[in-house]
Amino acid sequence: MKKRFNSLSSFGVIAIVLFLLLLSAILLIILRRPISLSPDPTSTEIGYPPPEISSTYEIPTVTFTIQPTANVLTPVPPEGWPTDELWPPLTSTPEPMTTPVAELFPTPQLVYLDEKVPGKELDSIWYPHRKGKNADIELEEVKIDEKGKRKEKPTTKLDLGFGSMADYPRLLSLQITSDDAYIAYQSAEREGAVWTIYEMSSGQNIAIRQKYGFTLIEFYRWSPDAKYFLAHIDTDNLSSASLIKVTDGKGVMLEASEHDGIFPEMDDMAFSPDGNLIAGALSYHPYSGKNNPWMNEISIWRTGDPSSREILCRVENGKDTELHTLKWSPDGQKLLWVGGMETTEGEGWVQYLWLANRSTGRCEPIAKMGNVPEQGFSVSGGFSADWSPDSSQIAFRVKEEKEGNSYYRIVLLDINSGMEKDLVIPTQDVLSNVQFSPNGDLVVYSISRIDYGEIWTVGLEGDGITPIAGPTTINAPFWWEKNQ
Repeated sequence: MKKRFNSLSSFGVIAIVLFLLLLSAILLIILRRPISLSPDPTSTEIGYPPPEISSTYEIPTVTFTIQPTANVLTPVPPEGWPTDELWPPLTSTPEPMTTPVAELFPTPQLVYLDEKVPGKELDSIWYPHRKGKNADIELEEVKIDEKGKRKEKPTTKLDLGFGSMADYPRLLSLQITSDDAYIAYQSAEREGAVWTIYEMSSGQNIAIRQKYGFTLIEFYRWSPDAKYFLAHIDTDNLSSASLIKVTDGKGVMLEASEHDGIFPEMDDMAFSPDGNLIAGALSYHPYSGKNNPWMNEISIWRTGDPSSREILCRVENGKDTELHTLKWSPDGQKLLWVGGMETTEGEGWVQYLWLANRSTGRCEPIAKMGNVPEQGFSVSGGFSADWSPDSSQIAFRVKEEKEGNSYYRIVLLDINSGMEKDLVIPTQDVLSNVQFSPNGDLVVYSISRIDYGEIWTVGLEGDGITPIAGPTTINAPFWWEKNQ
């Protein structure tokens, strides 16, 4: 029995060995077959990673063979064709088509509704109307409703008497008294920019030197009651920033005392909404031998009291304030202005939108508006900003450089939340003179291309962009007046 068991065990071992040999043979056959497997990214074998695909390749040329026409037709010359001229005539090379020059976004034919709005007076927008390329420029009044819709055809036009575009004049700034009695405007001639005051009652420009006894160097603002104005004047004895009475030219100087032996220059001035206070933006320029930095200052005076100067804040390394950008908030609690400051990033002088709070005395830059050109401010009214009527928002223009081109956009800033949104997306058309409409529902601005311009409006959600006045001069100033 034991011998038989041993025989069976030997047979079993042999069977198992044969089975394993057979299984190995089968597996070897299977493994020798080509199988596509994804390579192991960690493998160091040649062939992985796969070679890069060339980004250039030859496009195969396909030759199309045109089958000849079965029956060639010989056209018959028209009756009266000269016998000595070849028919059909030789094909000539056509003149290249010239792309017609499109008109530069001309003001469309605006719809005028001649009927009055019941129970409401219409607002007015005054702007420099350009009658033709080389024609004289006249100030035109456009009547509109509070939503910016034109309701009447323009009827009031004023000839300010400063020539045509061919003579190189440009209207740079425009301010009208609250009683519509006077217009102060700045025009650029070949000899430089000059300020003029136009009297509505006489229809003439005032001879300022003869009437007031001084030369008007810079005009800042009319007072809310239209009885005074702020200006930089030059008399036979001195040059000063002053509060001037409209009727007789009498006034008081609002000069600031020196700081570290340097007297400041007055860049801009503005009346508070109630007319009781005057804010001034001053700048202290570096002088050789003094080793002093640039410095910007905001001071406040009580109207008519030159000794009441209160320094609200000073900004070291702050450069000049842009003319007519110093503005009180309608609630009289804050001030905004546009001023330059040299950055540490190598950008040179950069224009910033600044905000000052009277209650805290804090001044801070709240938005970057663009670089200052080396030759100075190239666009009149370009670095502009304005308050909303409820003092909660500021609309301003931003200039950005990209690949050698300038792009412009208009931004709406909520000063409580700090949130910004674009009202006008970047464009190469020059945007300037940004303002709110009197009711705060629209933002109004000038848009210019080459030597042509218009006045447009946009809603506070960036909607409803509409031209409302034009054609006008480039970077045209305008004055939206809410009728009482």
